[in-house]
Amino acid sequence: MNRYQYGRRYIEEREKYRRWIDPRVWNLPLAQVVAYLRQHGWMEVPPDREGCLVFREPASTHLSTGQMFQFVPASEQDDYYPQGMFELVTGLADFEQRSAADVIDDILQAPNASQTNGAAGEHATGSEKRVS
Repeated sequence: MNRYQYGRRYIEEREKYRRWIDPRVWNLPLAQVVAYLRQHGWMEVPPDREGCLVFREPASTHLSTGQMFQFVPASEQDDYYPQGMFELVTGLADFEQRSAADVIDDILQAPNASQTNGAAGEHATGSEKRVS
C-alpha cells in the first residue's frame, strides 16, 4: 500500500461555520423582522430587559411546555444585533420547522412597517446595516 501525504486546509474554530451560515442573517432590517413576526401571529409583549423586544409565539398545539418567546435586538446599531438576529432566525426556523435560509427569504420579502401603513415603525432605527 502506498502512503501519501496530503495537505489539508485548517480552519480556525471561530471561522468553522461562517460558510454554512447565510450571511444575510447579520444584516436583516429590524423593521422587516418586526413586520414578519407580526404578520405571522407573534405578539409583542413588554420586555424583561433593556435593548430588546420580546415576542410571544403564536398558539401552538404541539408544545406541552406552554408558549415560548423570542428576543429581538431593539436597535440595528446594538453590538449584539448580529448575534441576536442569528439566534432569532434559528429559533424561528425551529418553530416553523424549515431552513433558516427560507425564513431569511421570507423576512426580506416582508414589507417593513413604513410600507404597510405609511408611517415608520415604532422600532425602526434607520437603514444602516451592520456587517460582521
